[in-house]
Amino acid sequence: MLRDLLESYKKITVNMISAIEKDDMESFQKLLELRENVISKVKSEEYSRLDIEKILKDLCLKELEEKLNERVLSKKEYYKTKLKTVKLQKSAHNTYNKAFLGDPHFLKKRI
Repeated sequence: MLRDLLESYKKITVNMISAIEKDDMESFQKLLELRENVISKVKSEEYSRLDIEKILKDLCLKELEEKLNERVLSKKEYYKTKLKTVKLQKSAHNTYNKAFLGDPHFLKKRI
């Protein structure tokens, strides 16, 4: 039972890695919820810590977790820089428009 739960956890984690690489945030969110359900099932059954650690090691889940965390952090940094760029562009756009439309001295001249 425990092994089955942890194997499904592994499959979900692998799918999460591929979802984040494809920028599919909807499926990533769904997979995250599924993974949380698996974790809650493991916690509710009161398995021995040694059994859990042994299976985790057999399934190489630590390496997968590190890979997932690395992908998530890189996507986070990507979106953070993209957001900064958009914010800078918006600021420049607003400044330009205020300078152009805010001082209509050319409209006051008489021809």
